[in-house]
Amino acid sequence: MTLLKNEYFRISLYLSIISSVFSLTFLDPINWPKQIALATLTPLILSYSLKGKLQVLRAKPLIPILVGLYIISGLLSMLIGQQSVVRELWGTFGRNNGFITFLCFGLLVFAGFALGNNSKNLVNLLWPLQIMTMSAGVYGYAQTRYIDPIQWSQDGQAFSFFGNINFASAIYALGAISSLSLILLRKPKRTEIFYHLILMVFQLYMVYLTDSIQGILMFLIAFILLSFIVVQRRSQIFSLAMLFAAFIAGVFLFISFLGFGPFGENLYQYTLKLRFFYWLSGIYIGLNNLWYGAGFDSYGDVYRDVRPDAVIDITGVDITVNNAHNSIIQIFATLGIFPTLLLVSLYILALFACIKVLVLRNSSLEMKIFSSIFIPLAINSLFSIDNISIGVWNYLFLGIALSFFAFDKSKVTSTSNEPSSTKKSSTVNIRGEYTRLIGVTAALIGFSVSWASSYPERAIVSAFQFNYVGNQTNEVDPRINQLEEISRSPLARDQNFRYIAEGLSKLGQNELAIAVLFEGIERFPREYQLFDYLAVFLERLNRKEEAVIIREKQISLDPNHPKILLYLALDLSDLGRKDEALKVFEEVLKLQKYLSVEDIAMLKEYNERIRSA
Repeated sequence: MTLLKNEYFRISLYLSIISSVFSLTFLDPINWPKQIALATLTPLILSYSLKGKLQVLRAKPLIPILVGLYIISGLLSMLIGQQSVVRELWGTFGRNNGFITFLCFGLLVFAGFALGNNSKNLVNLLWPLQIMTMSAGVYGYAQTRYIDPIQWSQDGQAFSFFGNINFASAIYALGAISSLSLILLRKPKRTEIFYHLILMVFQLYMVYLTDSIQGILMFLIAFILLSFIVVQRRSQIFSLAMLFAAFIAGVFLFISFLGFGPFGENLYQYTLKLRFFYWLSGIYIGLNNLWYGAGFDSYGDVYRDVRPDAVIDITGVDITVNNAHNSIIQIFATLGIFPTLLLVSLYILALFACIKVLVLRNSSLEMKIFSSIFIPLAINSLFSIDNISIGVWNYLFLGIALSFFAFDKSKVTSTSNEPSSTKKSSTVNIRGEYTRLIGVTAALIGFSVSWASSYPERAIVSAFQFNYVGNQTNEVDPRINQLEEISRSPLARDQNFRYIAEGLSKLGQNELAIAVLFEGIERFPREYQLFDYLAVFLERLNRKEEAVIIREKQISLDPNHPKILLYLALDLSDLGRKDEALKVFEEVLKLQKYLSVEDIAMLKEYNERIRSA
């Protein structure tokens, strides 16, 4: 109960809730619940962190100014952007990396910056984190044993509450790092050491079960840095030599993962190589939208058109991505140059501060250990996605690391919660009450707005779960009207239209499904899958003229997709436009290297069909 009263413990508990919450009442059961929790709890986290510490932000204003400018630049990019308001605010389906998430991440940097001022209390952040990762690990293990009660994981993947094995791997690794850190920070008894080691081993085992390299690299980096801290107490020169040797080994290992060097053949990770293509595509998108980016969470809208041929050779034409898998490049591609420069500045300052803290022997143990936690998180963000689950920890710890840069611990006296005088105590308490009141109010607003905005997600699930039994009066299935009503909602997002159309089609309402998809394309003109679904529906109803128009627009979004070109050739052939069909088919033949064996067999069949038409 004492820990529950601690502000740091409660903040970490809120972050753990954001990171792991889910709900089957949403079409996206992973990201939308986390989005709602993020919008609700971030104001509370900020109010707790700033309570009685507003003077801390004024002590050295550089970091607060940079974070504030970062948030403002993102807001300007949103206001200037040409996307729908829904996409800009909430992001795309399955990611939810819109402005709301961007804003909350920025506020978490503020929160971490204030929290880091009292380094002695930072240890309390690790307890809820450890409990959350342990719970997630137990559930992830159940998934690998095919005893998943929710039945998300059909192939035994241990993605737990996070929807992706890479995110799960990173969070399991973060739990293992926190277990090791607690041993160093608390100097526990032998039984407690044994307890933390057992938890660490289990969490590392879960990292192994994910078959994802992200968690392995995160833990290795943290282990090296924590070992450096231990060795540093005895020998500064030896510890620096060890750190240099580890850096060289890390570079060598990284090169090997790319397939180069003597061990490249055995250690090659093709997914890591793919990331270079994602980064190049993101840089290209950013350069073509330099000032305000392509729009929040819009990387996937543009990627198909700019991806290099080399990545198609590896993945094929059907596999695509909607994120640059690098937090900085993602910001550059979607928001432009100014937020990118500000974010880079924050990371550079934070990493500089962490390195300084680690090298200087007189730095506090808490600062050293939390630097060792932040660095692997920062490196992971350069190879992964700012998913809400892991992003909340990354940005809070970014703020903590920035506090190490900004404050001279020998001069700042706010490490104690006790006031120096009665007058100061009254002032701080009043400010604290106002801060808490503002936080609660903002939390209520955040919950109300995000809950209301999630209406289409919840309504679609509700419509699908409703069991209608017809009667003799030829009553219209109420689900039809319900789905049609959802499609008209201004809150409906890109993939919502796809699911609505599928539901209407199953109810025999193909014409209505087509109308819904047309509405979706009008709102999201670069959403590739909506074009694909619409073309299929039109072809199914023999509306080939319209299907040709949709296929041509679809090709403009992905010029190197031979199957779409093939479908277009077939539609043209069925319409008697033989010359056009043959011309398109010639383009298909040029791209047939991207087709599978099954697709090539289909190509030969359609070749005869088109030429004999």
